[in-house]
Amino acid sequence: MTRRTAVERFGLIVFSAVLAVLLWLQVSALDDQVVQQSFRVPLQLRGLPESLAAVNPPLEVDVVAEGRASLLRDFETDAYSANVDLRSAKQGEQRLRVNLSGPTLQAITVVLKSPTALINLSAVVRKSFPVTVAERGRLASDLEYGGAVTEPEHVTLSGPASLLARVREVRVFLDLSKLRTGETPVQPVEIVATDGGNLSEVRAEPGTVTIRPRVAAAPATLNVLVAPRWKGNPPFGYQVDGFEVVPNQITISGEVRVLTAVQTLWTEAIDLSGLRQSKSFTVPIQFPSGIRPTEVREVRVNVRINRVDPATP
Repeated sequence: MTRRTAVERFGLIVFSAVLAVLLWLQVSALDDQVVQQSFRVPLQLRGLPESLAAVNPPLEVDVVAEGRASLLRDFETDAYSANVDLRSAKQGEQRLRVNLSGPTLQAITVVLKSPTALINLSAVVRKSFPVTVAERGRLASDLEYGGAVTEPEHVTLSGPASLLARVREVRVFLDLSKLRTGETPVQPVEIVATDGGNLSEVRAEPGTVTIRPRVAAAPATLNVLVAPRWKGNPPFGYQVDGFEVVPNQITISGEVRVLTAVQTLWTEAIDLSGLRQSKSFTVPIQFPSGIRPTEVREVRVNVRINRVDPATP
């Protein structure tokens, strides 16, 4: 290594060391600089009289912390909250003092951006509303659902009159996919606004209801033939040449022990008296006790009538 190369290398080392010291000094200066940090904390309403309700109150307030940047880097904002004492508040819109709660630090100053919060208090109104059941999901194929009622059937809503006027309905959800016979689920009520807005300040009493669904095992089904029942005869010289039933087979439902006894279903009697030409009849099906149709309750019977030549042997 030449003398010149050694000198250049030494100079580079010295320059790097000086640069590192300068950067350290700059970072230290930044850490010692006093800065502000803004954050939001939850606002609690305390001592609210039962006769009053807050209309859309602020949920949070703005807070400012001031101190050295090195200290604010590890500053925990979750340790702070705020509250407003409403014990002496009156009905109407008013600015009330906000109290900040949290640890007191020597090197960090924590203050509210605004010492007050705008609170609107309204007289509490109570009104009874019916509870509706909103079904969702698909019922199991082996069950049959016949609607549901709630217990109690009505709940009492309380809150500002302006908010109660926006209530469209009070409902509970019933998940049919989880429904089983004998179950009576307990569900929280949901208060629905006419405009889809927030009604969190309206309270329901009780907040939950028992749903009593009418659910039972679904009846069995069976496909059976339909046959026409006749009465009377065509006049002399005419005869029934054939008939057609449309549809000639339908699906019925009922208890298994009842279905096993059914082989054919009959229509109401079709009167052939005086019939001299082919004709179509729409006739109801007669269902035995305990049997009900799934869809079809009547059929069309097409009767073919031919003239008979008396001279024909």
